[in-house]
Amino acid sequence: MDKKEDEKLGMKQDVKIDKSQNVTVTQTENIIIELPKRLPPKDYKEYFDQISRIRKEEFEHLGNWVDLDAVETKLTSQQEYDRGRTLSALNLINECVKTARNALIFGESGAGKTFTCLKLFEKIKEEYCRSDAAINERIPLFVELSRVKNKNNDLDKLIRDDINEDQFNNDKDKYLIFLDGLNEVGDLEDQKRIFSEIKRFCVSDPETRLFVTTQTIAEYHQRSGFELYEIQPFEKEDVIEYLCKFKDKFGSRQEAESFYDDLPDLIKGFISIPVFLYLVLSTYEKGMQAEIISPGQLIGQYEEFLCGLRKASSIDLDKDYRKGVIPFIAFNMCQNNKISLDWKDFNKYVKLYNSDNSSSINEREIKDIVTNRFRLMKADGERHDLLFIFQTLRDYLAAVYMKSKAFNPDKISELVYKDSVMNDDIVSAVRLLAGIAMPEAAKDIINVFIEKDPYLACEIYAWSSIAGYEAGFIDVIKNKIDIHSRGYLLNLNSV
Repeated sequence: MDKKEDEKLGMKQDVKIDKSQNVTVTQTENIIIELPKRLPPKDYKEYFDQISRIRKEEFEHLGNWVDLDAVETKLTSQQEYDRGRTLSALNLINECVKTARNALIFGESGAGKTFTCLKLFEKIKEEYCRSDAAINERIPLFVELSRVKNKNNDLDKLIRDDINEDQFNNDKDKYLIFLDGLNEVGDLEDQKRIFSEIKRFCVSDPETRLFVTTQTIAEYHQRSGFELYEIQPFEKEDVIEYLCKFKDKFGSRQEAESFYDDLPDLIKGFISIPVFLYLVLSTYEKGMQAEIISPGQLIGQYEEFLCGLRKASSIDLDKDYRKGVIPFIAFNMCQNNKISLDWKDFNKYVKLYNSDNSSSINEREIKDIVTNRFRLMKADGERHDLLFIFQTLRDYLAAVYMKSKAFNPDKISELVYKDSVMNDDIVSAVRLLAGIAMPEAAKDIINVFIEKDPYLACEIYAWSSIAGYEAGFIDVIKNKIDIHSRGYLLNLNSV
């Protein structure tokens, strides 16, 4: 009976929850109706508890960096008929349910794909478990596609594995399934195979709604019949809106805007990716300057975030991996201008590291650690090459290697100008090195380039850990620059 009907009949409706009897009591004048409180079947309670246990550590880790309730993911449609239309993640779910469509969500590393899936899973789970939920309320399932390790794994079995078969068949038209991390399934051929299985699942269970996440859209995705949506990077207004939700840090919108305006331009360029905004904000205290002032410091926080999120207690992470073989591989990639590595070169670098450091790191183990456990690298392309999830992450780890080996400024200059040709990849690492080195060490690095290339010195200065405007030091650089030269015009951004 709706409210208008109540008013017509002159009756008041009072709804109370009697917890002791586990019933909802609806009282209409002298009529009392007892409705059984809706509880999810045992299978789903166990499944929800299992997902919560699996994800608890990840949510707690995310919670140390991110206010989960303050985040709202926005997506942009990539369909020809409504390209560019923006909507929230929850609205996308509702649209797909209403129109009986499935969606593929893509975005670069750190854009918030897994986080969005987990948050939506929790939201829909709460709706399903409500005592007054509709009989046809959608049931969320969450599946990590990285669990599909080889060709013998059955996607259909992976999806159904934790639910009783009879229960699954009975409810299959109610499921809303998040399939997270297609890009984390082996190489390109493996990803195509799994996506084909996903499409077959759609045909066999047409009422089930599927949401698949991956990093980039490939041609075979565009012909799949899935709706395509890209996670939208933060614009300035999104950043300000997010900051304003933290009343303990910003008392007004003006304070939030002032914080944003005071950030170095290079940092502003990074925080369009949500994870970097979270990291910058996590170190900020009200009324103080942001602690992260250089891209090197920011990427360092990101690497710590990734490795902390997927820690492995059975290995000496810091000594053998984060400060050892992984930076060594990154440095050699920069030195040899390699964006990616085939298996042969990857194994060669691991063996070289073992030889130089009297270590016995297993090639297969380190591949598993960097691609599956910590996901610092990913397999890409038909040749199964490995590359870092961000090229800047490769450059940062190369900088970590140079710092750990205490390369002096002359050695760094020699690496930059090897064979009298500037190595741009090493330059990228040196810029980040200036950001993670102490200010005096950063000045020593800059000084060695002032004579050879004052424009490069300007660029390294901008990326460095040197806070504020040091007039005397800048004058030394300016005296080497001819503002009437062609080189000045070509390097205006650096200056």
